[in-house]
Amino acid sequence: MNIVEFIFILRKNLFYILFFPALLATIVFFLTRNTPLEYKTSTLLYTGVVSGYDISSPEGTKMDYNTTTNAFDNLTSLVKLREVCDETSIRLLAYNLMDNSPNVSKNAHDDALKLVPANLVSKLVDKSSFQKTFINIREYKNGSAKNPIKKLLSSNNPFYSVSIIQSKVQATRKSASDIIEITFTSLDPSVCYNSLKLLSQVMIEKYNNLKTAETEQVVKYFEEKAIEAQQKMEIAENNIIDFGIKNKIINLEEQTKTITTSKASVKEKIEKDEITLASCSATAKNLDEKLNMRNGLLESNSNIVAKRQKLANLNYKISNSEIYGLSDKDLEKNRAEAEALKQELKEMVNDIYRRNNTQEGLQGSMLLQQWLNNVLTIDECNSRLIILRKQLKEFDSTFDQYAPLSSMLGRLQREQSIAEKEYLNVLQALNESKLRYQNIQYSSNLKVIDAPSYPSAPTINKNVLLVIASFVIGVFLLAGYYIAIDLLDSSIKTPKRAEEFSNLKVIGSFPSLLNPKKTIDIDKFESDILEQITSSLMLQFTENKNKEAKLITISSLHKQDGKTWCATRIAKKLSETGSTLVMSISAKNEDVESESPSNQIVNFAHYHFAHNTLDKKDLFALTTDKVNSLGRFKYVIIEVPALSENQIPIELLRNSDVSLLVVDAEKTWRDVDTNLIELFKKATSDKQAMVLLNKVSILKLEAIFGFIPQKKKGKFIKPKKEYASSNDHKESEKKKAGKTTAKASNF
Repeated sequence: MNIVEFIFILRKNLFYILFFPALLATIVFFLTRNTPLEYKTSTLLYTGVVSGYDISSPEGTKMDYNTTTNAFDNLTSLVKLREVCDETSIRLLAYNLMDNSPNVSKNAHDDALKLVPANLVSKLVDKSSFQKTFINIREYKNGSAKNPIKKLLSSNNPFYSVSIIQSKVQATRKSASDIIEITFTSLDPSVCYNSLKLLSQVMIEKYNNLKTAETEQVVKYFEEKAIEAQQKMEIAENNIIDFGIKNKIINLEEQTKTITTSKASVKEKIEKDEITLASCSATAKNLDEKLNMRNGLLESNSNIVAKRQKLANLNYKISNSEIYGLSDKDLEKNRAEAEALKQELKEMVNDIYRRNNTQEGLQGSMLLQQWLNNVLTIDECNSRLIILRKQLKEFDSTFDQYAPLSSMLGRLQREQSIAEKEYLNVLQALNESKLRYQNIQYSSNLKVIDAPSYPSAPTINKNVLLVIASFVIGVFLLAGYYIAIDLLDSSIKTPKRAEEFSNLKVIGSFPSLLNPKKTIDIDKFESDILEQITSSLMLQFTENKNKEAKLITISSLHKQDGKTWCATRIAKKLSETGSTLVMSISAKNEDVESESPSNQIVNFAHYHFAHNTLDKKDLFALTTDKVNSLGRFKYVIIEVPALSENQIPIELLRNSDVSLLVVDAEKTWRDVDTNLIELFKKATSDKQAMVLLNKVSILKLEAIFGFIPQKKKGKFIKPKKEYASSNDHKESEKKKAGKTTAKASNF
């Protein structure tokens, strides 16, 4: 379907397309004419969701599309929340019950007093405080399952019904900004203004509480966890302190290093003293042999023995002081005493040698001095070795003590480290949650940047819009209905569809004469169509110029497709250029004289179609009328029975110049029609076989031709319906002039 056909369909059904929507609009008008007027006001809230300041990120937080959309969806949904509308309704009722409230109309105040019992009003209303009145009403409403306030909020009251408030409030985002527009409509201007003002306040409070409540719980949670983590950390630290005090540990690692170093130093000293002891013992033994002095001779002297014992004790004290780091004063005193004893021993030994040896004793005194030095060194080494070996045993004992302490201290330190890390992590989370809490407190503070205004005039009446909408919808529905009917129509309808179904060229299309418009000039329209058909026939006839009479066979797929009517119309047009004979299988007709200016005659003859008719080559042998010869006819049109009812006269079709197949445009194309077309094409040649479409809608032809001849204004001519027969021809010869109206059946 193209635009032209679309327009023609609308023109055809224009009356219905306009009448029924107008009727529907009238009904809507009468149903909605008593609808009360509504007042509307709006307010703008700044949210700061996208462009607001963020404490955690001074440059601002970048939000993607989904996050932004979700944030604004939450805000717009919050406006219609039942809890918000419920509190708004209670506040509005408290506001209207107080006679000193500003911007409250007398009607709103009186209506509120009528809805609440008088005894309850005196009980709930505190004229000095709106907040107390609101709290009283809210507590009374929540106090029992059934009470007048709760019933009022659940009713269909246009001012205080929660469900109606939800339906009257709308929240939308202004383009891509951070601003939300909230609109409210009501039947009373003061109720409209106060409802939106109170609803904005409730919404801001609920939004702030909702945003900060969850973060506040998070902060409280981390504060509790921080206290627990701090206690764990303190317990772990106290365990380490108690462990150090109990085991006399300040720094186990450093102490272990010091003990290890000291032990190594003691071992080194023991090794040196053992070497010195071994060397001195060997030297002293050698000197004893050289001096021929027995060890018992000198030791028999009690003074020498006593002093030597005393010197050994002093050496022990000196070694002990040097190793353990005792008082320097005692150490110096012991060293002085030891040096004095050494000198006394030397003098005593020298004196003994002087007494007991000869003059050769000078050399002997030197040997004796060496012996005494070695003996003294041996005593010193023995004293130091005793102390050093004792100290080495103490180091070994200390190592045995520190070995398990090290692992125990490591475990305590790990516990303390874990507790400290846990405390630091919780502390960091607490700081972040507090920062987020402060950020939400700052950013979630919705601000009214455009307060609601008191509506001074009602909004545009929606009744007019409903009437217009009902009319427009009706027009579209009916237009769609007629277009759908046309699209779903499976009939042939147009020459283009006929060519697609038959694969044959359409030579012409006759309009349907069922209820034609009186303004259409049918005669002129048919004449134009016949001109096109005859022009196409003439082009076909130029290929067979030698034949005296041009033979045209005309048939149809089914009965009552209009082949007789079409043959009559074509014969009338051809008679303008030469005499024409129409051989029909219908009942015997009377001859008629053509109305053409040339006064040519259309001759009609009939024949009986039977099986033997297919074999007759002499055309005049078929007819029962007396036709002398073909020489007097320029065109011969033979009507062939419907292809679906009889056998196809193959010889007759092949000898014809043109074979026309009449197709009814109002019928649906079926598979049997395709088979008949194939047989028809086999019986004829491609050039001589053509389709003649009959009963085409005038609107379809108008879409094809673009213009339909119209009658002149003030002149009405009834369309003619003509038919012709052979009897009219005879009568015309007798009268030589005369005109009759043909009664052609359009089937």
